[in-house]
Amino acid sequence: MTGRRPTVLFVEDENYIRAEFSRILVQEGYEVIDTDRPDVAIDRMEETPQIDLLIADVQMSIEDSKYLSNMRTQGGKLAGLEVARHFRRYYPSAPVLFWTYSYDRELRLAIRKMGNAHLVSKRVEADFLLDLIAEALEGYKGGQRPRAFIVHGHDEPSLGELISFLKEDLGFPAPVVLRERASSAQTLIERVEDEGLNVDVVFVLLTPDDKVVTEDGLGFVFRARQNVLLELGFFLGLLGRGTGRVILLHKQPVELPSDLGGVVTVDITNGVRGQEAMLRDALSEWTAH
Repeated sequence: MTGRRPTVLFVEDENYIRAEFSRILVQEGYEVIDTDRPDVAIDRMEETPQIDLLIADVQMSIEDSKYLSNMRTQGGKLAGLEVARHFRRYYPSAPVLFWTYSYDRELRLAIRKMGNAHLVSKRVEADFLLDLIAEALEGYKGGQRPRAFIVHGHDEPSLGELISFLKEDLGFPAPVVLRERASSAQTLIERVEDEGLNVDVVFVLLTPDDKVVTEDGLGFVFRARQNVLLELGFFLGLLGRGTGRVILLHKQPVELPSDLGGVVTVDITNGVRGQEAMLRDALSEWTAH
């Protein structure tokens, strides 16, 4: 793309959002083709010599569409997916960002199968969206540079080692650590929901942060922080228990939740890098090149 500005096709039927983000993209040096109509977007694909990236709303009106059917788009709920399939006919290797409020797991699976495509929440800050666009244009392919999220408690050394391992040893982008994000008026779970749309894999650090009296009152057990267990439950529901997208890293003597069948669990009592082989195997989708 040297010598010309990258061209972004932006399909969004909320006029304010489309106008605001189109303006930001132009300011950042992108050529922008924006429309609120899926049919217009598909026509532009045929007319434009080169489009480098598609940003598509997922749910849009398909009224009077000559390209999109009510059945295939579920009445417009998956219109963006059909727009992206047309886009891939013209630009087979170009990246796609799907722009949505939806947390539907089936949608995530469909986008994952498409390859070279990511999901992004409409509530993200402009700077974060620009980072995703830059990353896409640099050439992530089918998840080779996954966006990771870390759920953690008070064990700072384990958190620091995990971040270092992901970035320095595996070459992943900087993982999302919620406390490092700019604070907002949102609640914790609202922030987790928004970030959860944008990640490929979640690491949950179960470390012995809280000392709790046993039910019989005769002893103590060590448990992870309550916010860690809350976020663990959220991501298991969002990403699925047996998908390998949620990885539990536990450190003795923490008490593990029951019924974890199908979830990848790794004992990091002796350090994150002490389990490098197991972690690389769990992440083979992105590390086996």
